[in-house]
Amino acid sequence: MYFAFWSGILALLGIGRTYLNFENHVTRYLSSRSFLFYILHFGFLIAIQYVVSQYTTNPAAIVLASIIGGYLLAFLGCEVLLLVQRLSHRLLRGKSAGER
Repeated sequence: MYFAFWSGILALLGIGRTYLNFENHVTRYLSSRSFLFYILHFGFLIAIQYVVSQYTTNPAAIVLASIIGGYLLAFLGCEVLLLVQRLSHRLLRGKSAGER
């Protein structure tokens, strides 16, 4: 029985490597933000679960709200942090090294 499970896992890995190993503008965008997204999403998930659990005890609603809200807030947080980083680099670029 375990042999069938492992065979299925290896087959899925092979299918993924064959058909999902490509690069386009969407995959480049997501891969450039993957680590920041990884860092931010957990905090947002916990915060949303806490807030939603104050209003309902329905587990499906809590999970659905935390997944949708967590992903949206994590992507938004990534963009805001990267925008702040770009703006700070532009502002500091005009100054000499001694003034920083």
